[in-house]
Amino acid sequence: MAIIYKEKAHKLNSSGITMMILLVGGLIFGLLFLFFVGWFFSTWNRLVSLEENVNQSWANIDVLLRQRYDMLPNLERIVSKFVDHEKEIFGELAKARQMATGALQNKDVKGVGAAEAMMSSMIPRITAIAEAYPELKSDSNFIKIQDELVAIENQVADRREMYNSQTTAFNKTIQMIPTTFVASIKGCQRKDLFEVQGFAREAPVLFQD
Repeated sequence: MAIIYKEKAHKLNSSGITMMILLVGGLIFGLLFLFFVGWFFSTWNRLVSLEENVNQSWANIDVLLRQRYDMLPNLERIVSKFVDHEKEIFGELAKARQMATGALQNKDVKGVGAAEAMMSSMIPRITAIAEAYPELKSDSNFIKIQDELVAIENQVADRREMYNSQTTAFNKTIQMIPTTFVASIKGCQRKDLFEVQGFAREAPVLFQD
């Protein structure tokens, strides 16, 4: 009887140890799972925040660019009153404007940058036209639109720097391990920087006095 009692006690003791191990293992697993879930959603929300920062920065640029593009036909009308043989440059300007508007509509950052580069290359030619016609240069409407375009250009330059900074932060984050795994599940993709070839930040003036 004593031997049977000992065997039963041993079995009960073994069962208790096994149960304890299972409980501790389950607790550890549960804590790890909760930690993973917390980290996953925290990382997801951080990516959402970074992406929205990029989107908002681009929206701020979009508003200014549309405003500037809407002003270009007015610029052409003003200049045409004084100059009637410079149709080519305004045809090119209209083409660049159409290209930029389409790129904005499609949220094509590279396309907008290419169109902006085209416009930047025309600035010296428009400046030369203004210098060659004193009456145009002193026209109040021309001066007003000149000042407005310069002001918008300065704002675009500042907001471009902000957009590129936000975009760079986003692009870096989605490539970092282990964040990249969450970014992949979320469908995050690298975003293009807003770069304009030939743009000079320190010289945004369109026309000389």
